[in-house]
Amino acid sequence: MNNLIPPMYEYLLWNNCSNNCEFCWQKFKNDPNKMLDVKEQCHSIDLVIYHITRLPYCDILIVGGEIMEYTNYKVYEHMYKLFLLLHKRLKNCDIRYLYLNTNLLYTDLELCAAFLSMLNRDNLLHKLKFTTSYDIYGRFENEQKRKLFLKNLHTLTYSYKRLNIVVNTMLSKQYCESDFDLKAFCNKYRVQVNLIPYITLHENMRPTNEQIITKLQQAEEWFPGYIKQYINNFNLQQERFLYEYHKEKGYEYCSCDNAKCGHSENFKKILVDESCYVCQLKNWFQNHKGD
Repeated sequence: MNNLIPPMYEYLLWNNCSNNCEFCWQKFKNDPNKMLDVKEQCHSIDLVIYHITRLPYCDILIVGGEIMEYTNYKVYEHMYKLFLLLHKRLKNCDIRYLYLNTNLLYTDLELCAAFLSMLNRDNLLHKLKFTTSYDIYGRFENEQKRKLFLKNLHTLTYSYKRLNIVVNTMLSKQYCESDFDLKAFCNKYRVQVNLIPYITLHENMRPTNEQIITKLQQAEEWFPGYIKQYINNFNLQQERFLYEYHKEKGYEYCSCDNAKCGHSENFKKILVDESCYVCQLKNWFQNHKGD
């Protein structure tokens, strides 16, 4: 199989979500055409199945809303068909990596366990990039939901020892000013962490440049090599195709413009001075290599 990085095809199935994130971009836009009823959810899944059967060798990202939660068995049936197809294409090496993003805010792990068991049986868990999100501020509607998330996370990581879960944590002002023990969290739940830059929606959640650097330095102390890997992830040269489902229209292609430096324009929305967040981090890293 060719060693070049294949294209990434991303599918946003719907925006129905169990989280209550204050910093959510999709919720901020509040587009009702992305909030789907059961019939539309099933149609969305069927269209993804149609797309995937026709894709070349690639990486695939499936994201919601909450792609594992179902309140109607019809949705479960359609998602199960999608996972059967993804399993088959992974087994046949038609997909390099499958990225699944899920919020883990559901009480029944049946659908998730069914898919993970398929991959585990065929030694394919290493091809799954499982991401979820945890923040100590601004994500969960109440304490009960936060505890449910942690319970589900614990169940998955201890049930599937080879499952690699990356937890996204928002670099908000509240996180930067907290004493949250990230290292203890990662050790307890057997996860890796990805610190997500905060694209400003609310000024009261904007961290300073110094706070961001401090938290990244702390992560570097706990996980040596973290900053270099962090920057390299932003620099990954991969052709990406993002598709979002809209009511009655089906999937529409969405793209994001890049700034002159080559990074997404979104990274200019992070810092007060509108400079590129990734470029600033690269400069900082170059200047502090020997520290």
